[in-house]
Amino acid sequence: MAALEVNLQNAKAEHARLKAKRAELAERARKAEASKRAAQNSAASHTGAPVYGHVINAGAASRGFERMEDKINEWEAQAGHTAQTAAPAIDPALQGAVEAELARLRSKQADSSK
Repeated sequence: MAALEVNLQNAKAEHARLKAKRAELAERARKAEASKRAAQNSAASHTGAPVYGHVINAGAASRGFERMEDKINEWEAQAGHTAQTAAPAIDPALQGAVEAELARLRSKQADSSK
């Protein structure tokens, strides 16, 4: 009888842990999706995670959460990559104007220091 009570307590604790994990993963999935969407919107307008150890209880639910976590980590990585590559390229005309102004200022500084 005591063994059944211990098993019941362990099952309740595991259930509570998995519910918390589900909530955390759902929140991370929402954040990753929002971040990815924001990066894509940014790219269109410019024309240009904590890792957890393996669970001791490797039951079907635990493996499902591990797969969900892997997928969310992948989404977070994609969102980060999209945000990095979404930065607009520098306009060549503007870059040329900046370089010309820098050259003019450098020559002016060199002339004034002589």
